[in-house]
Amino acid sequence: MVVLTEKHRSSIADTGYFKDKNISISVIPCCVDMERFGDYSDIRKKDALKKYGITADMLFIYPGKLGTFYLIKEMMDFFECASGKNQNLKFLILTQDDIEVLNKKKISIDSQKAYFIHPLYEEIPVLLNCADAGIFFINPYKKFGSSPIKLGEFLACGKPVIINSGIGDTEELVRDNRVGVVIKDFNKNEYMDKIKELFELLQEGKTLAGRCRAVARKYLSLEMGADSYRRIYSELTK
Repeated sequence: MVVLTEKHRSSIADTGYFKDKNISISVIPCCVDMERFGDYSDIRKKDALKKYGITADMLFIYPGKLGTFYLIKEMMDFFECASGKNQNLKFLILTQDDIEVLNKKKISIDSQKAYFIHPLYEEIPVLLNCADAGIFFINPYKKFGSSPIKLGEFLACGKPVIINSGIGDTEELVRDNRVGVVIKDFNKNEYMDKIKELFELLQEGKTLAGRCRAVARKYLSLEMGADSYRRIYSELTK
């Protein structure tokens, strides 16, 4: 059996269902194409931002849906706190959803601070490369088995992440490898603490970018996933 997270494997083991059965459980998370989400030239990034009229000295990016389990209001609240510390910070939302989703949630976007665009599929990697940090908050309810592909994509781009706790194995990977910050509670005090931590982390520059890519390659790359499946198939054919 293959699951996406160590926490899911542990939860299955705790049930005792497989205790007396000759069944092994392997963990293989959602994997990222390191070449597609690799480093892009400054010219490519500048052109990508110019196409959408984006100007920013510092940029947070969220890619994905605006509804379901994603906590867009909390992400906007975090951004507002961070922009209070850096007036040049902007927020870029990449989605195929309509802005009406935000209107229904009574979430307003300040067009002077945030951009809301519908990028082409092939533009996603270069746009993620334009970020100073990636952000995604997910409702943690029963998400112990979740492995967000966004994590691997940002790290493969050399970008640290801002995430919340309770989502699969992401907290441990981010915290233990110092490739971002983890929000424990959705309140201003917690946000301000993590903003300080993030800004200090960003001072590491290229060292941080290299660490992010190394973590993605070791734990979340297609090569790692393929090797894991080869080992499983090899065991099954013995």
